[in-house]
Amino acid sequence: MLNMRSPDARLGLRLDSALLAELDELADRLGLSRSALVRLALKQSLGRLRADPSAALREAA
Repeated sequence: MLNMRSPDARLGLRLDSALLAELDELADRLGLSRSALVRLALKQSLGRLRADPSAALREAA
């Protein structure tokens, strides 16, 4: 169940429990919040999309 008080809920993200567990584990290792880690990942992904859209889409497939 998505916690509607979380910043992720405001974005409308629907993440499965396995991905949330992975995010939480990595966030703990890096000393970041889940939201900060999601923002970082989105910024990096957007940077790759801007630099080379075809390669980024191939990587995501």
